[in-house]
Amino acid sequence: MGLSLDQRVHEKVGLFARLGYQNDEVYEVPWFWSVGSNLKGIIPCRGDDEIGLGVAGLKANDDLKHDGTEYHLEAYYRIALSEYFAITPDIQYVINPLGNDSNDDVVAGMVKGQFSF
Repeated sequence: MGLSLDQRVHEKVGLFARLGYQNDEVYEVPWFWSVGSNLKGIIPCRGDDEIGLGVAGLKANDDLKHDGTEYHLEAYYRIALSEYFAITPDIQYVINPLGNDSNDDVVAGMVKGQFSF
C-alpha cells in the first residue's frame, strides 16, 4: 500500500512526499517514507533543468537482528539536453545501511538518461 503526493507550489518549486507499507510478516522492510523538493529553471537560460533534494527512510522488520532505520540523502541535477532527452547526475548518501548502525555509511553516484517520446 502506498501514498504518493506531488505538488508544484510555484512555477519553479515542487514538493513531494511518499509513504509505503508492506506486510511485515512477509517483507524485510515494511515501512518506507520520503520527502523532498525540486527547483526548476533556477539557472538563467537553463529553464528546463531541475535540481532536487530528498530524504528517505526504510524501517527494517522488528523480527530481524538489526531492525533500525536506513536513511538516504539524495541530490540530483537533471540536465535537459532537448525536449526529448535529459541526463541526471545523482549522488546518494546512505546512513545506517540495512538498519544496522555498525555498518559503514555508503556514498553512491550514478548518471541516468531519460528519453521521452
